[in-house]
Amino acid sequence: MKIVYRSFCDVGLKRQTNQDSIYTYANPQDNMYLFVVADGMGGHMQGEKASGAITGALSEWCASFDSKVYGFDFQRIVVALQNKLQEINGTIFKELNQTQVCGSTCVVLLIYKDCYATLSVGDSRIYQKRGFRFGPITEDDVWENQRKVRDNLTKKQILSHPDYGKLLLAVGVEETVSISRRTDVIKKGDVFLLCSDGLYKFCSENEMKKALKSAAEKNLSTMIERMVAEVYKRGAKDNISVILVKCI
Repeated sequence: MKIVYRSFCDVGLKRQTNQDSIYTYANPQDNMYLFVVADGMGGHMQGEKASGAITGALSEWCASFDSKVYGFDFQRIVVALQNKLQEINGTIFKELNQTQVCGSTCVVLLIYKDCYATLSVGDSRIYQKRGFRFGPITEDDVWENQRKVRDNLTKKQILSHPDYGKLLLAVGVEETVSISRRTDVIKKGDVFLLCSDGLYKFCSENEMKKALKSAAEKNLSTMIERMVAEVYKRGAKDNISVILVKCI
Protein backbone atom coordinates (compact mmCIF):
# COMPACT_ATOMS: atom_id res chain seq x y z
CA MET A 1 0.00 0.00 0.00
CA LYS A 2 1.01 3.59 -0.56
CA ILE A 3 0.94 5.89 2.44
CA VAL A 4 0.31 9.61 1.92
CA TYR A 5 0.14 12.21 4.67
CA ARG A 6 0.01 15.90 5.51
CA SER A 7 0.59 17.75 8.79
CA PHE A 8 -0.04 21.08 10.49
CA CYS A 9 1.18 22.61 13.76
CA ASP A 10 0.36 26.15 14.91
CA VAL A 11 0.37 28.26 18.07
CA GLY A 12 -3.27 29.30 17.68
CA LEU A 13 -4.71 32.71 18.59
CA LYS A 14 -4.43 32.88 22.38
CA ARG A 15 -1.19 31.20 23.47
CA GLN A 16 2.19 32.94 23.39
CA THR A 17 4.18 29.71 23.00
CA ASN A 18 3.60 26.63 20.90
CA GLN A 19 4.03 23.72 23.31
CA ASP A 20 2.99 21.19 20.65
CA SER A 21 5.51 19.24 18.61
CA ILE A 22 4.87 16.88 15.68
CA TYR A 23 7.03 14.45 13.72
CA THR A 24 6.51 12.48 10.51
CA TYR A 25 8.78 9.81 9.09
CA ALA A 26 8.47 7.83 5.86
CA ASN A 27 10.68 5.00 4.65
CA PRO A 28 8.87 3.38 1.69
CA GLN A 29 11.83 1.11 0.96
CA ASP A 30 11.49 -0.48 4.39
CA ASN A 31 7.68 -0.14 4.44
CA MET A 32 7.88 1.77 7.73
CA TYR A 33 6.16 5.03 8.70
CA LEU A 34 5.94 6.86 12.00
CA PHE A 35 3.71 9.78 12.99
CA VAL A 36 3.81 11.59 16.34
CA VAL A 37 1.82 14.35 18.04
CA ALA A 38 3.10 15.55 21.43
CA ASP A 39 1.33 18.27 23.42
CA GLY A 40 3.32 19.87 26.24
CA MET A 41 1.25 20.22 29.38
CA GLY A 42 -0.50 23.59 29.19
CA GLY A 43 0.01 25.91 32.13
CA HIS A 44 3.25 24.22 33.17
CA MET A 45 6.80 25.36 32.60
CA GLN A 46 8.82 24.05 29.68
CA GLY A 47 6.02 22.02 28.14
CA GLU A 48 7.58 22.70 24.75
CA LYS A 49 10.83 21.12 25.96
CA ALA A 50 9.00 17.94 26.97
CA SER A 51 7.11 17.64 23.67
CA GLY A 52 10.27 18.48 21.72
CA ALA A 53 12.22 15.85 23.63
CA ILE A 54 9.69 13.23 22.54
CA THR A 55 9.73 14.08 18.85
CA GLY A 56 13.49 14.62 18.86
CA ALA A 57 14.25 11.25 20.42
CA LEU A 58 11.81 9.42 18.14
CA SER A 59 13.41 11.16 15.16
CA GLU A 60 16.77 9.73 16.25
CA TRP A 61 15.20 6.29 16.68
CA CYS A 62 13.85 6.40 13.14
CA ALA A 63 17.17 7.62 11.74
CA SER A 64 18.86 4.46 13.00
CA PHE A 65 15.94 2.12 12.28
CA ASP A 66 16.85 -1.15 10.58
CA SER A 67 14.12 -3.77 10.29
CA LYS A 68 16.75 -6.53 10.09
CA VAL A 69 17.64 -5.81 13.73
CA TYR A 70 14.13 -6.92 14.67
CA GLY A 71 14.02 -9.86 12.30
CA PHE A 72 11.44 -7.99 10.19
CA ASP A 73 8.99 -8.77 13.00
CA PHE A 74 6.25 -6.21 13.59
CA GLN A 75 5.60 -7.07 17.23
CA ARG A 76 9.30 -6.77 18.10
CA ILE A 77 9.39 -3.35 16.45
CA VAL A 78 6.34 -2.23 18.44
CA VAL A 79 7.91 -3.38 21.71
CA ALA A 80 11.14 -1.56 20.85
CA LEU A 81 9.19 1.61 20.11
CA GLN A 82 7.27 1.34 23.37
CA ASN A 83 10.53 0.83 25.27
CA LYS A 84 11.96 3.91 23.56
CA LEU A 85 8.99 5.99 24.69
CA GLN A 86 9.47 4.69 28.22
CA GLU A 87 13.14 5.69 27.99
CA ILE A 88 12.15 9.18 26.84
CA ASN A 89 9.78 9.40 29.81
CA GLY A 90 12.64 8.69 32.20
CA THR A 91 14.88 11.27 30.55
CA ILE A 92 12.26 14.03 30.77
CA PHE A 93 11.53 13.13 34.39
CA LYS A 94 15.20 13.32 35.40
CA GLU A 95 16.16 16.40 33.40
CA LEU A 96 13.05 18.61 33.52
CA ASN A 97 11.16 17.66 36.68
CA GLN A 98 13.62 18.59 39.39
CA THR A 99 11.95 21.81 40.54
CA GLN A 100 8.66 21.85 38.62
CA VAL A 101 6.08 19.66 36.91
CA CYS A 102 6.93 19.16 33.25
CA GLY A 103 5.48 16.67 30.80
CA SER A 104 3.68 16.08 27.54
CA THR A 105 0.87 14.00 26.14
CA CYS A 106 1.79 11.82 23.19
CA VAL A 107 0.18 9.74 20.46
CA VAL A 108 2.19 7.64 18.02
CA LEU A 109 1.07 5.83 14.88
CA LEU A 110 3.47 3.20 13.53
CA ILE A 111 2.80 1.58 10.16
CA TYR A 112 4.96 -1.35 9.12
CA LYS A 113 4.10 -3.36 6.01
CA ASP A 114 0.43 -4.38 6.44
CA CYS A 115 0.13 -3.68 10.19
CA TYR A 116 -0.22 -0.63 12.38
CA ALA A 117 0.20 0.16 16.07
CA THR A 118 -0.88 3.10 18.21
CA LEU A 119 0.82 4.18 21.43
CA SER A 120 -0.79 6.83 23.61
CA VAL A 121 -0.28 8.69 26.87
CA GLY A 122 -2.56 11.52 27.94
CA ASP A 123 -5.38 13.14 25.99
CA SER A 124 -4.07 13.70 22.47
CA ARG A 125 -5.99 11.40 20.13
CA ILE A 126 -5.91 9.20 17.05
CA TYR A 127 -9.11 8.85 15.04
CA GLN A 128 -9.68 6.29 12.29
CA LYS A 129 -12.02 6.17 9.34
CA ARG A 130 -12.54 2.64 8.01
CA GLY A 131 -15.36 2.22 5.55
CA PHE A 132 -18.39 3.94 7.06
CA ARG A 133 -17.00 3.80 10.59
CA PHE A 134 -15.31 6.75 12.24
CA GLY A 135 -14.13 7.40 15.78
CA PRO A 136 -11.21 7.59 18.18
CA ILE A 137 -9.03 4.49 18.53
CA THR A 138 -7.20 5.84 21.58
CA GLU A 139 -8.72 6.58 24.97
CA ASP A 140 -7.98 9.76 26.93
CA ASP A 141 -6.13 9.24 30.21
CA VAL A 142 -8.47 11.55 32.11
CA TRP A 143 -10.37 11.36 35.39
CA GLU A 144 -13.80 10.52 33.94
CA ASN A 145 -12.50 7.48 32.01
CA GLN A 146 -11.54 5.61 35.17
CA ARG A 147 -13.72 2.55 35.75
CA LYS A 148 -14.43 3.46 39.36
CA VAL A 149 -15.81 6.80 38.20
CA ARG A 150 -17.99 5.35 35.43
CA ASP A 151 -19.31 2.61 37.73
CA ASN A 152 -20.23 4.85 40.66
CA LEU A 153 -21.35 8.19 39.24
CA THR A 154 -24.14 9.18 36.89
CA LYS A 155 -23.38 10.98 33.64
CA LYS A 156 -24.70 14.21 35.13
CA GLN A 157 -22.49 13.84 38.21
CA ILE A 158 -19.45 13.15 36.04
CA LEU A 159 -20.02 16.16 33.78
CA SER A 160 -20.46 18.51 36.77
CA HIS A 161 -17.56 17.12 38.80
CA PRO A 162 -14.61 19.51 39.39
CA ASP A 163 -12.18 16.78 38.21
CA TYR A 164 -13.92 16.33 34.86
CA GLY A 165 -11.28 16.50 32.15
CA LYS A 166 -8.37 16.25 34.62
CA LEU A 167 -5.32 14.71 32.97
CA LEU A 168 -4.05 11.62 34.79
CA LEU A 169 -1.02 10.61 32.73
CA ALA A 170 1.67 12.42 30.77
CA VAL A 171 5.12 11.52 29.50
CA GLY A 172 7.83 12.66 31.92
CA VAL A 173 5.77 13.48 35.01
CA GLU A 174 6.63 10.26 36.86
CA GLU A 175 9.67 7.99 36.75
CA THR A 176 7.70 5.44 34.71
CA VAL A 177 4.51 5.83 32.70
CA SER A 178 1.70 3.53 31.59
CA ILE A 179 1.52 3.45 27.78
CA SER A 180 -1.66 2.29 26.04
CA ARG A 181 -1.05 0.15 22.96
CA ARG A 182 -3.23 -1.11 20.14
CA THR A 183 -2.27 -3.17 17.08
CA ASP A 184 -4.25 -4.18 14.01
CA VAL A 185 -3.95 -5.03 10.34
CA ILE A 186 -4.13 -2.02 8.06
CA LYS A 187 -6.61 -1.94 5.19
CA LYS A 188 -6.66 -0.06 1.92
CA GLY A 189 -8.73 3.08 2.35
CA ASP A 190 -7.95 3.55 6.05
CA VAL A 191 -7.56 7.18 7.09
CA PHE A 192 -5.97 8.20 10.39
CA LEU A 193 -6.18 11.56 12.12
CA LEU A 194 -3.67 12.35 14.88
CA CYS A 195 -4.34 15.53 16.83
CA SER A 196 -3.85 17.45 20.06
CA ASP A 197 -6.81 18.62 22.12
CA GLY A 198 -6.39 22.02 20.50
CA LEU A 199 -8.13 20.51 17.47
CA TYR A 200 -10.80 18.17 18.82
CA LYS A 201 -12.01 20.50 21.58
CA PHE A 202 -12.76 23.22 19.04
CA CYS A 203 -13.72 21.19 15.97
CA SER A 204 -16.77 18.96 16.32
CA GLU A 205 -16.49 15.25 15.70
CA ASN A 206 -19.04 15.68 12.94
CA GLU A 207 -16.74 18.16 11.17
CA MET A 208 -13.79 15.79 11.56
CA LYS A 209 -15.88 12.93 10.22
CA LYS A 210 -16.82 14.96 7.15
CA ALA A 211 -13.18 15.86 6.57
CA LEU A 212 -11.99 12.25 6.82
CA LYS A 213 -14.81 11.09 4.58
CA SER A 214 -13.73 13.57 1.94
CA ALA A 215 -10.09 12.55 2.39
CA ALA A 216 -10.83 9.46 0.34
CA GLU A 217 -11.22 11.64 -2.73
CA LYS A 218 -9.76 15.10 -2.08
CA ASN A 219 -6.43 16.69 -1.21
CA LEU A 220 -5.34 16.00 2.38
CA SER A 221 -4.05 19.54 2.88
CA THR A 222 -7.50 20.87 1.99
CA MET A 223 -9.09 18.61 4.58
CA ILE A 224 -6.71 19.86 7.28
CA GLU A 225 -7.41 23.45 6.28
CA ARG A 226 -11.12 22.78 6.65
CA MET A 227 -10.75 21.45 10.20
CA VAL A 228 -8.34 24.18 11.26
CA ALA A 229 -10.71 26.83 9.89
CA GLU A 230 -13.38 25.54 12.29
CA VAL A 231 -10.94 25.84 15.19
CA TYR A 232 -10.13 29.43 14.26
CA LYS A 233 -13.83 30.27 14.05
CA ARG A 234 -14.10 29.20 17.67
CA GLY A 235 -11.16 31.32 18.81
CA ALA A 236 -8.25 28.82 18.54
CA LYS A 237 -7.62 29.04 22.29
CA ASP A 238 -4.92 26.35 22.29
CA ASN A 239 -2.05 25.18 20.13
CA ILE A 240 -3.23 23.12 17.15
CA SER A 241 -1.56 19.97 15.83
CA VAL A 242 -2.89 17.69 13.10
CA ILE A 243 -1.46 14.82 11.07
CA LEU A 244 -3.66 13.19 8.43
CA VAL A 245 -2.58 9.79 7.06
CA LYS A 246 -4.22 7.93 4.17
CA CYS A 247 -3.58 4.36 2.99
CA ILE A 248 -4.18 3.89 -0.73
